[in-house]
Amino acid sequence: MRNFKLTLASTIAGLALITAQSAQANELTNPGFEQDVGTYANGNNFPGTVVGWTFGSGQNPNVVKVDGAGGYDYGNNGPEFDADAATGPGVSQHYLDIADGSNSFYQSFTPSCSGNVNFGGSFSSRANRRGSATIAIREGDGLTGTVVGVTESISTPYGNSKTTPWTDVSYSTTLSAGTTYSFVITMDNDANFDDGFVEFDDCPGDEEINLCCPPWTKTKMSASLQPVAGPGGLGSNFAINYQSVAASDNAMEAYVSYLSVVNPAVSTLDVRYHTRNFGTAALPSGPSSPVPGATSQTVIHSPVSTSAPTFWPGFIFQQDIWYGFMTQVTARDMTGTDLELFDKVNSQGERVCPNIIMYYRVQSIGTNSQPGFTNSGEIMVEVSDGDRIVANVPLSSLTESLNYEDTPAIQVPPQTQTTSPFKR
Repeated sequence: MRNFKLTLASTIAGLALITAQSAQANELTNPGFEQDVGTYANGNNFPGTVVGWTFGSGQNPNVVKVDGAGGYDYGNNGPEFDADAATGPGVSQHYLDIADGSNSFYQSFTPSCSGNVNFGGSFSSRANRRGSATIAIREGDGLTGTVVGVTESISTPYGNSKTTPWTDVSYSTTLSAGTTYSFVITMDNDANFDDGFVEFDDCPGDEEINLCCPPWTKTKMSASLQPVAGPGGLGSNFAINYQSVAASDNAMEAYVSYLSVVNPAVSTLDVRYHTRNFGTAALPSGPSSPVPGATSQTVIHSPVSTSAPTFWPGFIFQQDIWYGFMTQVTARDMTGTDLELFDKVNSQGERVCPNIIMYYRVQSIGTNSQPGFTNSGEIMVEVSDGDRIVANVPLSSLTESLNYEDTPAIQVPPQTQTTSPFKR
């Protein structure tokens, strides 16, 4: 997490402008190891100082940098993605390993509330082996204080460390306001850790506002893309147009106004669209690959207007291929400089909201064999969220952009129903 955090108590004026998503604030700093990562290379980074965390006398901390499916190949040393399920391909992401051994590490905090607290994080394995770890909250500042409650043990599954999902754990205990505690992790050589948290069930005035990015959703993103027939007509390949939707533009412009109250330097929110090839299987699957010639496109929202270029002018997308269309949101000042308000780091080193991604494919269907197809020989647009087909409509019927939440889900037939390896 970034160190730029807002609480309800500190942003009453801004809240009058827009309703933002919120959650109880995390007592931990840098829980996902995303701070001060500008000099980290892909793969292993040790030894080094990890912001907010203190380490015991064991082996060195190793901050691992990856960028999702289809990017840097970390082999079976650990996952190709971090524990944040919202992070997509092409975004720098980080997690913690102990290099060539084991160690304990902790972060101390002094809560302003008393009551029940939930604590935990995410663990994964390395080198296709089973990893072991423990997690506890102890009294005082350090590794040796009295355990509050019990020490919890975690064992990560062995298998393919590159693609096996993270193991999320959550426990609870009771803490007292004004008392210092330490959140303590111990890991062996075969475990990784990410996204630690200590959150009270109820701590009035301490709710953390999620800046990323309440008005920008999969619904609005999918509504902004309009597949259309290519220059050869319905039987040819296809193009993607940008469709300006007034409700979406108005919501984003209002959100820029809200952020400019919170931080007067905010001038625009830039939404960058880019695309990758996710293959020809029944569902989109990784590893993905670049789409030569389909350069990124950026829509710019200010408090009073929205401007967009002609998307992918002259570029023709191929039938039968799943294209993943992704967006990243960046907050900029009037000079175009990234204000670093958000958590994730993209390939350009900018702080962005996590990827929102939807997948599109155009196919020429010759039979009525698959549920949902109503016309023999129709050119169909399929839309997927990565786990299933969520929309399936004739290309000829698309006179406006396709909102996937307004279209009944079409399930892939049982013989091809799979879970995309890219989703986690």
